[in-house]
Amino acid sequence: MSTSSTSNRADRIVKNTALLYFRSIVVMILAVYTSRVLLATLGVKDYGLYSVVGGIVAMFSSIQSVLAAAVQRFINFEKGKNDSVAVNDIFCSSIIIHCILATIFVIIIEPIGCWYINNKLVIPDGSLSNALFVFHCSVAATFVLLITIPYDSIIIANERMSFYAWVSLSSATFKLLIVFLLPILPYAYLKSYAILLLMVTVIHRLITIFYSKKFPETEFLLRVNMNKVKELGSFAGWNFLGCTASSLIEEGSNLILNAFGGVVANTARGLAYQVKSAVAHISNNVVTASRPFVTQQAAVVEKEQFFRYIHLQSKIVFLCTSLIVLPLYVFCEEVLSIWLKEVPPYAPQCVQSVLIYTVVLCFQKSIDLSFKSYGRIAKYQIVDSLLLLLTLPAAYTILKLGLPIHYVFYGFSIVRMIDYIGVLFLAKKELGMSLKNYYKEVVVPAFKACVIFVVLSFLFMTFCKANSIILLMVWIVVLLLISLSLIYVIVLNNDEKMLTQKFLYKILKKSRV
Repeated sequence: MSTSSTSNRADRIVKNTALLYFRSIVVMILAVYTSRVLLATLGVKDYGLYSVVGGIVAMFSSIQSVLAAAVQRFINFEKGKNDSVAVNDIFCSSIIIHCILATIFVIIIEPIGCWYINNKLVIPDGSLSNALFVFHCSVAATFVLLITIPYDSIIIANERMSFYAWVSLSSATFKLLIVFLLPILPYAYLKSYAILLLMVTVIHRLITIFYSKKFPETEFLLRVNMNKVKELGSFAGWNFLGCTASSLIEEGSNLILNAFGGVVANTARGLAYQVKSAVAHISNNVVTASRPFVTQQAAVVEKEQFFRYIHLQSKIVFLCTSLIVLPLYVFCEEVLSIWLKEVPPYAPQCVQSVLIYTVVLCFQKSIDLSFKSYGRIAKYQIVDSLLLLLTLPAAYTILKLGLPIHYVFYGFSIVRMIDYIGVLFLAKKELGMSLKNYYKEVVVPAFKACVIFVVLSFLFMTFCKANSIILLMVWIVVLLLISLSLIYVIVLNNDEKMLTQKFLYKILKKSRV
């Protein structure tokens, strides 16, 4: 690849990352405001009920991009060979596979979910029909998401990130409009919200399908390449197993919270996970923007060079996530008091502990991409799923000991760190990744940044009180400027400092024009 081509590709990755980063911030603002209005409209009990029952949509929405990446991995390899027939074979095969996976999901989840809601779920009297209705709408929305995942793969493989920016913004806007519509509808708020969300999901997916038709490889032909189906089915099956295990474990913890704290605990968790979902978009977008390039590099460069990309991506993901988490953690109570008309019990503590959990989660995203780029996914998903099984007994033990609700999420962070260490050793064994280089390039800079963040958090939480919105904004800007300055001086190496200077120079040059 020529120097000019590499430079253009790098510029495109930076542009896509910046675009998705901006999208994430706007979507985050819309999402948290939507939660504020929704909580005020539904009330604590119905909001908690939707959180525990309808959480299945959010759960599988979060793995939508991961499953899309599985198909995209094969598409990128074939696109690198300029084999359009092979790309179309993969697309057609993936449609069939995801329809099968979606059908299996519905067959399994419907009877289990109905049984649990009828027999085990702790809900207010008279809310059973609402809970079942929300559950059925959630399952339907998840089915639609699963069968349309291959279309996401095509769009990502072609690096059309601007499409995702606009669709995500419109989706977030429509969800906010739905909340404002609820009081004027003649039906129960909770049922109306569930059916309208299902409609938004369907419309969103239809727009995705129509947009993807501009790419010739999306022509669906009823043909089956058994070799591609076997290869893709194995990869997608293991990926689906790992994603589903991780999501079900987290949703299972929501049921454990319900058993000990009722829907009030689910409300606090729901609000905290609304913030988590918004913040997680940041790290997801950095990975999404660079995934096509990194996946293709796995096939054409030496492993040492490939893992240099992974190290840089890991550091960027961590810093981008942490810089969003830092002001939200420091000024959590102030932000919640502005965000919500009435802050529910447990909410501030749950939000802070979930923010820490979100930072811990971001470390594994690049390692996950490494395994998928090389197609070595079976052992990875087995080890990852088995270690994550510790989450549920940890949550149950913490609550059984009578510890506060939010300690559950500190337990999650510890389990995820154990899982992360296990996966790193597996990456050394399966992929040949150097743990020494990873420690030097990722762990040491991340540790330095964490020390900076902890010290700044203590100082600002102790001495900087925000008694007004204006003062809050001032303190947040000051906190971020100090953080960025210290990261530049202490955390970044010389090459990264030069890259930062080059990027800032381009921005300033364009702004003058």
